[in-house]
Amino acid sequence: MAEKNWEQGFIKPMVGQTARETLKFDTTPESLKKAQDHIDNMTKTEGIMIQPFLKYVESIGEFSAVFFGNKLSHIIQKVP
Repeated sequence: MAEKNWEQGFIKPMVGQTARETLKFDTTPESLKKAQDHIDNMTKTEGIMIQPFLKYVESIGEFSAVFFGNKLSHIIQKVP
C-alpha cells in the first residue's frame, strides 16, 4: 500500500457478484493484521484481488464485466 500510495485497500474474490468475503482496510497496524488474516484464509480456497478502495463506489457504484468462456457477455452497473 505504501508503494502505491493507497490510504485504503479492498480485498475481494476473483470471481463473484456480491459482497461475499470482501474487506475494506487501511494502513493502521490492526487493520493490516485483519487484512492479512483475511487474505491467508481466502487464498486457501480461491483467488483474490487487492485494489485501492475507491470512495465513489459507495455513492455511484461500479461496473462489473461478466465473461463466459473467456468471452465478454455483458457489463452490469452495481449501485449501492
